[in-house]
Amino acid sequence: MIENTGIKSAKSSDLLGDLIEGRNLEYKQGYELYNAEQDFQEKINLIDDYPQIANKLKAHLRLFKIAPFGYKKQKETDLKKKKDDLKSLGYIR
Repeated sequence: MIENTGIKSAKSSDLLGDLIEGRNLEYKQGYELYNAEQDFQEKINLIDDYPQIANKLKAHLRLFKIAPFGYKKQKETDLKKKKDDLKSLGYIR
C-alpha cells in the first residue's frame, strides 16, 4: 500500500536520481496497491480491484502513522526495592 500525499519532494528526486529518470511520476493524492511479486515495477495499480484488502491496509497505515515510535511505557518501580539495592551496592547508607 502506498499513500500519495500529493506533494512532490525535491529530496525524494535527489535520493532516487537516475532510477526515476524518464519515468513520468504522478503526485496526485490517493492510494496505490501493487502485487510486488508479479509487478515489481509497480505499473498496474490494483487499488480498485481489491477494495477489501485496500481498506484493511489503509486501516493499518492509519495506525502506523499514529504509533508513538521510540516510546516505551515505563514500568512502575518499587522505590523500597530500589533503595535496598542501592544500599546493598554501597551507594547509600
